[in-house]
Amino acid sequence: MLLDDYHYNIYENITKNPIDTQNKEIVDSFLSNGIIVDKSIDEFLIIKTNANISKYMSSVFELTIAPTLACNMDCPYCYEKEKTGVMSQEILDNIINFTLHNIDLYGYKHLEITWYGGEPLLQLNSIRYLSLEFKKLCKEKNITYAAKMVSNGSLLNKEIAEILVDECMVKFVQITLDGLNEKNDKRRYLKNGQGSFDIITKNIKEIRDILPIRIRVNIDKDNSDDLDSLVEYYNKELDHENVSIYIAPVTDENENSCTKSLCYKPKDFANIQKRFNEKMNYNFNLPQYIPLACGAMGPNTFVIGPDGDLVKCWNEIGIKDYSVGNVKNGFVLNKRALKWLNKELDEACRECKTLPICQGSCPYQTIDKNSGPVCDYSKYLIENTLNKACTYIKDNKGI
Repeated sequence: MLLDDYHYNIYENITKNPIDTQNKEIVDSFLSNGIIVDKSIDEFLIIKTNANISKYMSSVFELTIAPTLACNMDCPYCYEKEKTGVMSQEILDNIINFTLHNIDLYGYKHLEITWYGGEPLLQLNSIRYLSLEFKKLCKEKNITYAAKMVSNGSLLNKEIAEILVDECMVKFVQITLDGLNEKNDKRRYLKNGQGSFDIITKNIKEIRDILPIRIRVNIDKDNSDDLDSLVEYYNKELDHENVSIYIAPVTDENENSCTKSLCYKPKDFANIQKRFNEKMNYNFNLPQYIPLACGAMGPNTFVIGPDGDLVKCWNEIGIKDYSVGNVKNGFVLNKRALKWLNKELDEACRECKTLPICQGSCPYQTIDKNSGPVCDYSKYLIENTLNKACTYIKDNKGI
């Protein structure tokens, strides 16, 4: 809600003299919009309650499945380096049984799959097999089904895109580009050393009429200077109703990630995001309330590795110490699982004005540390976003 000077003065008077009821209609409007609240209400308790509702009353069963951790690329910042493994037929069948058991036990109404890796398309047959079984299961249980994929894009030609859409019901694929030719190929290259830019962009152009694509650009100090050129290339060559692009910071949250010297601090990355938004002619996206920082904090989401092990976060895949069970024997409420399901907000977060739109940010970054919260870069975009929103409302009165 945007307040003009008159209404802002009323708001100021109400906060100083809450028993003044001469502007009851305006007070009621402030109450209904959450601008003012009854002093007896514990707003933090409301946030915590909504988080618990989101955790334990979800109707969606979410699985991220990595049929292999092998990859045909050798990106230097990848946190899965040296991890390998391929799903056996036994593991594939155990995944179906694990899924069926959870749907029967908890009455889920929707199954959502994310195909992940490694490079998932190295095991396309496993994806086709599981997709067929998932579709049959969902039809039998009268529940809905959806799938998406994270791929490096190097193998994603027209023939494979048609299989993903027609057989596997994949709704969109996320593909990464980290700059134009030279910059991207320095960071994202095939095992044989060949660059990936020309291959990936050719594939995007070939499949964009068939399969929606989200291009992710991983940004650190090594490639941020190439962002403007990449945006210009995107607008000229890749822009399409089925193709979108966004940027994300490379983080140093595990030992296989980039060095700290290359990673941007959240506040600095926020400035890059502002620049990107301007280059893309994005107006503004008002921050939205979220009840939970990450779905991994609930009991209805799992990541499944090639060995059938269950973990809670993509960053934990392939790490035995982080396992919370296996598809053969099911979910186990071990020490790791309890950490995820009972992750508490840091004291600093409880008093932060951005808590409702952040909920403490990525839990993985702090779950094993006692260093306080790691604020998301979006915190430093709010003032800029609200200023743009206010300008828009003023310039478009009545909207």
